[in-house]
Amino acid sequence: MGSIVQQKALRHLAEGLFACWEVPGMQRREPITIAAAAARLRKPEPTVRVWASRHHARRCMKIGKTVYYDWFDLATIERQLRLGLRVPATPEARDEIRAQVRSAA
Repeated sequence: MGSIVQQKALRHLAEGLFACWEVPGMQRREPITIAAAAARLRKPEPTVRVWASRHHARRCMKIGKTVYYDWFDLATIERQLRLGLRVPATPEARDEIRAQVRSAA
């Protein structure tokens, strides 16, 4: 069933009390598993897993063997690939793209 720490972490995650490491002035993070991200993006799990690995997607936390990534970072990677644009090398550069897109809207 997992350790008490893992159970508590999962409960906090379910209650929305967890977020990725946040620095004042940075954008909000939403932890998500590869499986959940693949479902949202309507892509196969192995594809999303390769994107996360190849583009060094921001990791929020790891509970047991389950890794939680930043949903917004994975979505930005998918957007760049879908549009045929270069995927920035760092999560911080992808944060800047999201800020530019948000300000243009």
